[in-house]
Amino acid sequence: RVLVLGAGASGIGAAARLWAAGIRDFTVLEAGEEVGGRMKSANLAGRRVQLGANWIQGANASNWLARLVREHGIACNATDWDSWRFYDERGPASLPPKAFPSRWYEKMPELASTEGGDLSVEAAARLTGWRPQDKFDDALMVGEFDYETAAPPSATSFRHTYPIRTYEDFGEEECFVNDPRGWQHLLRLIARSLGFDGRIKLGQVVRSIDQDEDGVAVSTQDATYRAEHAIVTFSVGVLQAGSVRFRPALPPWKLRAVQSYGMGAYAKVFFAFPWKFWPDDEFHQFVSPMRGYYAIWQNLNYWKQFGPGPPFILMLTVLGASAVKIERQPENKTVAEALEVLRTMFPGESVPAPSEVLLHRWLADPLTRGAYSYWPVGMGPRGKAELCAPVGRLWFAGEACHARYAPFVHGALLSGNDTAEA
Repeated sequence: RVLVLGAGASGIGAAARLWAAGIRDFTVLEAGEEVGGRMKSANLAGRRVQLGANWIQGANASNWLARLVREHGIACNATDWDSWRFYDERGPASLPPKAFPSRWYEKMPELASTEGGDLSVEAAARLTGWRPQDKFDDALMVGEFDYETAAPPSATSFRHTYPIRTYEDFGEEECFVNDPRGWQHLLRLIARSLGFDGRIKLGQVVRSIDQDEDGVAVSTQDATYRAEHAIVTFSVGVLQAGSVRFRPALPPWKLRAVQSYGMGAYAKVFFAFPWKFWPDDEFHQFVSPMRGYYAIWQNLNYWKQFGPGPPFILMLTVLGASAVKIERQPENKTVAEALEVLRTMFPGESVPAPSEVLLHRWLADPLTRGAYSYWPVGMGPRGKAELCAPVGRLWFAGEACHARYAPFVHGALLSGNDTAEA
């Protein structure tokens, strides 16, 4: 009766809603070898690290996802955003007093309610009186905006991104998932507890989707599956890449919306070291004249659940053009550049070569073609609605599609729920 294409958060959310509605005649087709999608994890030096989605945003008790995580015993720790140090080419640095953050949050409601067309996040910041003039100004923008949206402030819609509704509804607490089973284990538990885990077929790469008045036919490398309807949960990046053939072709309005939406570049590189050479703080940001260059380093030994070490693990996060650069260059070049930055940040410390390095190239991954979506400046509500609107017997869901909680994991789950209910 129904095919669900993808077993990430949206696909599992859709399947769970179908099951709750008493619909048992459905199959979930997943191209990868495990459930989870971009909630992907891997082993590094005997520890489990999240290659993709990592945080529960709005992680207080009013958020049903946070409650679900606690009920299922998924380990996560509250992020300490105040535990943050800055460094530049001379080593530890004191951030000059800046009025940007307080001014931004004071004026954001006023800007959001102002009549007129869309504007970029960068333009909105300028309207608050912000005038970036040095590398420290750029560093604040990277930490405040790029780190949130995986896109530069010049490309991101202010009107449709801020204020972030998740934080309005559930508070600003964030929980960093560090469960030894990986965060995708939550999706496995949902499928298993409801009893539809046997309806998930792994390793089924969708090649084409055909539809007519009689139904839908989805062809993979192994077989053709038929149903009355299909719920498509492919990422925006996969739809943009055109790797799945739709017959008949998606209409022009749909293609325009797909190609106009934003898919962010967000790369995480994990370095395991034989000893610790950095302070105990959770975050360490490198302030470079090159905006966002090897910028944000997170100390994963900050929490007791992860263990005091060894191994000692730093997670580097780079965004936008810097993420594209790192994903495209050889790993040995990334390691060499990273070590040069670390030795600059921590002069006088003995910085060893890492014992292990781990990077997942989300932009090159044919199952994702990017990290997660963002609302681009200039696209209005109609374009967003068309991005996620059904076409015939095909329904669309995903982290990009939830009207209020895109692009977060709870938004992806709810998008699947809502689409299945429709």
